[in-house]
Amino acid sequence: RATDVMHIVNEETREPAVIPVESVLASGEIHGLANHTVLIARDGTERPIADSAAPIRDRRGTVIGVVLVFRDVTDERRAQLEIELINASLEQRVRERTAELEQSSRALRDSEERFRQLAEQSSEGFWFVEVNPTRVLYVSPAIERIWGQPAERFYRDSGTWFTAIQPDDQPRVHAALEAVIQGQSPRFETEYRVARSDGSTRWVWESGIPIRNEAGDIVRLCGVVRDITEKKQSEGQLLRAQRLESIGTLASGVAHDLNNMLAPIMMSAELIRLEFPDKASTYLDMIQGGAQRGADLVKQLLTFAKGGAEGEFLPLGCASGM
Repeated sequence: RATDVMHIVNEETREPAVIPVESVLASGEIHGLANHTVLIARDGTERPIADSAAPIRDRRGTVIGVVLVFRDVTDERRAQLEIELINASLEQRVRERTAELEQSSRALRDSEERFRQLAEQSSEGFWFVEVNPTRVLYVSPAIERIWGQPAERFYRDSGTWFTAIQPDDQPRVHAALEAVIQGQSPRFETEYRVARSDGSTRWVWESGIPIRNEAGDIVRLCGVVRDITEKKQSEGQLLRAQRLESIGTLASGVAHDLNNMLAPIMMSAELIRLEFPDKASTYLDMIQGGAQRGADLVKQLLTFAKGGAEGEFLPLGCASGM
């Protein structure tokens, strides 16, 4: 019998494998061994095999025997095992990489959410713009409030931002932006006026930097905008106050000089009137009247120089006294 000559067992169960000689003789068809079969040599060496049994026929087609073909599949099994190990390693790496990407994605979503909350609560506006071609990627709610335009308007028409800038300021802003886009400056910072659709004007301060790709080309710009209208108004009020202070200092000096000039005139007129009571009274009245109006002017100048508003401002009528 074949089992007396060949010791073939199932690799997993270690039970003797069925060699299909009888099945081939009975059916006349080719049969193969079950999977995972091992041929054990006389010295105990085990070799995984793949085999088949085929009928031998005479000239009349009658089955007269069986031929058994054995093939050592040790190298194939080793290669298959290596492939399985490689596949398992790749699958593990894919799982690990997928977990890393999912973690990075969650971190990115968390970061975006924190930025969104910051942008929505901040009084400063944030923006991202793609260049070549120009396309607005993001504007924060603060920009909507400053410009008085909805975000969709910026996304639909990237020129909304620039056309709202006062025409006198546009060349300066355009030059600052071009210097950054052309790589001539690492950042831009400028102040300009925004004309809102309701007719009001807002002063803004803006700063931005370029974002480059791996090749070093500028692909985006990002920046921040701050409404400085109140600051500009305060600066204007301070400037006016400084100017008024300077004028007050000048007025005080002029008043004292005028007072010094008017005092001798008034005293001389009064002395002449006492010395010559019946002569030139009309001219003396004119001199004293003009001097008195000059004195009143000095008082008003001194009141202004001190920052006060008390007293009555009288028409001087200097022309009539000339």
